Amino acid sequence: MSEHTKEPWMVADMTEWLTIGGVDIGAVCRIKNEVSGKPLSEEDRANARRIVACVNACAGISTETLEAEGLPPTLSADSETIRQQQAEIDRLTEQRDRLLKALGDLSFECFGGGVGTCQPSVKTYNDTFAVLDEIRKGIS
Repeated sequence: MSEHTKEPWMVADMTEWLTIGGVDIGAVCRIKNEVSGKPLSEEDRANARRIVACVNACAGISTETLEAEGLPPTLSADSETIRQQQAEIDRLTEQRDRLLKALGDLSFECFGGGVGTCQPSVKTYNDTFAVLDEIRKGIS
């Protein structure tokens, strides 16, 4: 099967017609109201933009895959799924930041070298346990 024109595609508005095509290749198709002779409408322009947006959004997905399976879940997800995924990303980012801070607080300073010369940089052992509790909270 022949490959389609590579993305990105674009719309060129030539006033009396719209050209849809690849940036490097040229026209793939033209939209013109030859039968009715009416000028292009805003709906015609919106349809052309949508065609181009869909082709560009599906870059890297084979036509055969799209025909057989439809859009991948990440492209067809509803807004609630996207909100849930973003909330999970935010939660994990916050957890990562807390863990990095706690690990930074628990860093060790070494004096001279040799076994037993490294000491926690936190002021007291109670501080050390507080930092470890923060790490445990971050992991759970």
